[in-house]
Amino acid sequence: MAKTILAVALFGGIGVFALSLAPDRLVPEVSAAEAASAIAQEAKPVVVAFVTRGCVFCKGSTRLLREVASDVGDDARFMQVDLAKYPEFAAQYDVVAVPTIVVFRDHTPHARTSLIGSKRELDMSLR
Repeated sequence: MAKTILAVALFGGIGVFALSLAPDRLVPEVSAAEAASAIAQEAKPVVVAFVTRGCVFCKGSTRLLREVASDVGDDARFMQVDLAKYPEFAAQYDVVAVPTIVVFRDHTPHARTSLIGSKRELDMSLR
């Protein structure tokens, strides 16, 4: 569980997340309904990346988020929601720009960021 807490703390205060909406088992694209269900039902943290297909920054660092998801493993659930498809869902959490990452703990937003640093910074934060 310590790894999860560190990952949550990380998302609360670092750099640029850029994501791809390519099919991905670690960070899958889900519907607003699927994300809402996970947020409401999961006991572990849920990390939702709000992205769009046309966003250049949303395509650049997919590998980085996948690595974080791989490192954290089953201690958190990661997913992507396309803001263009589900703007009402994003608006519920005051998401107005992409990429935006929101970490939910105990079914409520716990931390958010539009930025993330390098893989090295992530690794150091997770130790």
